[in-house]
Amino acid sequence: MNSVQLIGYMGADAERIGEKGVKFRIATSERYKSKDGNEVENIDWHSIVWWNCPDGLVPYLVKGQQVAVEGSIHYRKHEDKYYTDIKARRVHLVGGKSAAPQDEPQHKREPVADDDLPF
Repeated sequence: MNSVQLIGYMGADAERIGEKGVKFRIATSERYKSKDGNEVENIDWHSIVWWNCPDGLVPYLVKGQQVAVEGSIHYRKHEDKYYTDIKARRVHLVGGKSAAPQDEPQHKREPVADDDLPF
C-alpha cells in the first residue's frame, strides 16, 4: 500500500498548476536526544501536488500555514534528476496562519448549547 500522512508548515504560498491543481512544499521536523544528550532537530522538505484543490481553499494555502496532507508517494525523473512528490488526496488546515486573507471578513463561530446538539 502506498500511503503517507504528513503534518507540517508550508514554506511558501501554493502555486496554481492547471485548472484545479496546486503545488507547494511543507517542512516536517523530528526532535530527539543524541547519544551524548544534545537535542537534535531534523527538518525534511516535501513537495506536494494536489490535483483536486477547491478554489476557495487556495487563499489559505500560504507560507507558515500548518497543514495535514494525506496521499501517496510518487517518483519521477526529469533531465537525469530524480524527484519525489507527494500526490495529495486530502489537505486539511491544522493551525499556524489559519486567519482569512485580509480582504475577506472573518466569521465568528457562536457557541452551541448542549441542548441544541443533534445527539
